[in-house]
Amino acid sequence: MRWRVALGLAIVILLPSFSNVNWGFPSSSQIERAYNFLISLYNPNLGLVCESYEAPFNTTYWIYSDNLIVSYALAPYSPYYSKIINETVRRYMVKAGVGMSHKFEVLFGYDIPDTILSSNVYVIDDHGDYVIKIDRADGEPLRVEDYADLCFYKALDCYFEGEIDGAKHYFEIGYNMFDGVGFYDKATEEDGLYANYKLALCIYTAKVLGLSKEEYPALDIMERQLWEAQNERGGIITHRDLEGNLVGLANAETTALTLLIYNDELIRSLNPNLNEGNNWGLAQYFEIGVFIGLVLWCLYKWLFKVLSVRSRWHL
Repeated sequence: MRWRVALGLAIVILLPSFSNVNWGFPSSSQIERAYNFLISLYNPNLGLVCESYEAPFNTTYWIYSDNLIVSYALAPYSPYYSKIINETVRRYMVKAGVGMSHKFEVLFGYDIPDTILSSNVYVIDDHGDYVIKIDRADGEPLRVEDYADLCFYKALDCYFEGEIDGAKHYFEIGYNMFDGVGFYDKATEEDGLYANYKLALCIYTAKVLGLSKEEYPALDIMERQLWEAQNERGGIITHRDLEGNLVGLANAETTALTLLIYNDELIRSLNPNLNEGNNWGLAQYFEIGVFIGLVLWCLYKWLFKVLSVRSRWHL
């Protein structure tokens, strides 16, 4: 009787945790397909990845954001390509004299201006059969609270400046724009499309800030939305329409930001207070282990009782 009570208590206490566990999502196969997609965009003559696989995107190369982010995203999976791309990015930044983007580098702990400006696109190399561009935030001042991605960039900037309350404040403004499909911000209101890269940006920011999925449960939904947008080539498709249908191609930026979520070494370097592996679900997996242990113990008790009864019957 006691083993039945123990099993019942285990189910009542621990079963709710099962619904919150990310059961192997994404799989190792999905991760592999994603980084191989990025490698498939690589041009060995330039040392860069192109924007996407169809014209004109297959001849367009962005120093930032695309290649800057790709160089970090590939680090755990292909250090060879990561190193080459990172060196190329740095060489172009010096060669063209363009410096930093004033926005994207905050992903990796670099300081950005307190006021985030609108972006301007500059062509820094045009050879006819390919073009190399940068996206630099040096335009007009933007209201951060209007755009989910800017909220996350600002949250990271505050965090690295030691403004923890400010970081959480801006993160929550961006987080609360999520409506179950994507981030309905000013950009979505204007063009009628959800940008999937913002899902990855939100999750990455939460990880760097050390925020939990228990406190922000929509993070699990965002992660699933991202990987449901993986196409047959392995890349992450860029947009959804207002009904949630996938729209557009997979590209380097969205796929790289998605992989960046799993660069635990980078994330721990930005927030040394995080546990090894930055595993949000560690406590839940411990609970599952306890549950399985109790089930096995109860099974043992049941088998022992059955075998004892049969043994006495044969005697």
